[in-house]
Amino acid sequence: YHPKYFEFADGGRNQAFADFGYPVEEQLKDRVGFTIAGMQEVAFNRPLFMGEEITVFTEVIEVGRKSCKVNHWITLGHDKSDID
Repeated sequence: YHPKYFEFADGGRNQAFADFGYPVEEQLKDRVGFTIAGMQEVAFNRPLFMGEEITVFTEVIEVGRKSCKVNHWITLGHDKSDID
């Protein structure tokens, strides 16, 4: 079910910002919100199945005044080298 992948990516983005010191709780206090405004590329290499453990890698590639660009990789591996 494809919308679930966006949920995974959103979780990855939230965790990345928390790792940078700006968790969701602080964003809400600052009245900051993030939405998916556009997508450049989505490649579904294979389906995920119930019970599989995934890792979401998130890379913030650009921060603007009102937006940011983020890349996500969702993989079964726990190492970014597992991504083809």
